[in-house]
Amino acid sequence: MKERNELIVKENHLIEGFVEMTKNEYKFILYLISKIKKDDKNFRKQKVSVKEFSDVLDYKGEGLYQYMKEFEDSLIKKHIRIENSEGDRVKINWLSYIRYFNDAGTLDVAFNSDLVPYLLNLDTRFTKYLLKNIIGLNSIYSIRIYELLKQYEKIKKRVIKLEDLKKCWV
Repeated sequence: MKERNELIVKENHLIEGFVEMTKNEYKFILYLISKIKKDDKNFRKQKVSVKEFSDVLDYKGEGLYQYMKEFEDSLIKKHIRIENSEGDRVKINWLSYIRYFNDAGTLDVAFNSDLVPYLLNLDTRFTKYLLKNIIGLNSIYSIRIYELLKQYEKIKKRVIKLEDLKKCWV
């Protein structure tokens, strides 16, 4: 697999939010986040080729096109649950649009506009890391723990109560 130097930048509420997804679904979302340009004001549709898809998910074997179809059916239903700055619990679907092009074997994907404050124009309370740092991790839990630790990298210390950790997964 090629070297992944794409940068993922997320507002910290997304780092601390509850995500119920498979490892591959989450990696794909993170890949899409890495394709956001720093100066984007709104989300744009992103085209993902079969090759990109299989590279990001390290998918080997037969049935890739069928897997992509099933993947998009599942992914459009996924959301993140966060506690916003006011203390309200909010659920936001990751994607507002996904289309599988049969002939081309590509996906067109767009983030939900409700995620704009969490993914675009971030000046404070954000965490950034390289996609290559999580691409080889083998579970969604290892990715999420990496994100939680990366959030406090500059402080060099993070204490996570078990009940707070459970909020990310339960």
